[in-house]
Amino acid sequence: MRDLNINYLHLTLRIRFLPQLNFRGTYAPTYIRLCVHASATYDARDGTGGLEGACMRFAPEKTDAHNKGLYHVIQRLDKEVKSKHPWISHADLWCLTAYVCIECAGGPVMEFVPGKIFFWD
Repeated sequence: MRDLNINYLHLTLRIRFLPQLNFRGTYAPTYIRLCVHASATYDARDGTGGLEGACMRFAPEKTDAHNKGLYHVIQRLDKEVKSKHPWISHADLWCLTAYVCIECAGGPVMEFVPGKIFFWD
């Protein structure tokens, strides 16, 4: 069932959410930047940080100068997608959205592996 939900959400992002944007005036680079910035906090030495928990929703990461402009797209994803698909973690949604943006821009189709954990508000 989980794979069906992920596939449905992937198609929803591709067909309904992202096509309304053209690549001259799109949020796609910002969604990719969101995923990269959230992932960049990963520390391989102790396995902490990264996308787990999607902590950029909270201070101090939310207000960090390097993350300026990203909270807007977090709110947009929450309103347009997460509210309709509450079963997916924020971290998985950010990652999947970046994957779909890359695919829509002509990049490779990448295998998505869900399972990032929730951190509740």
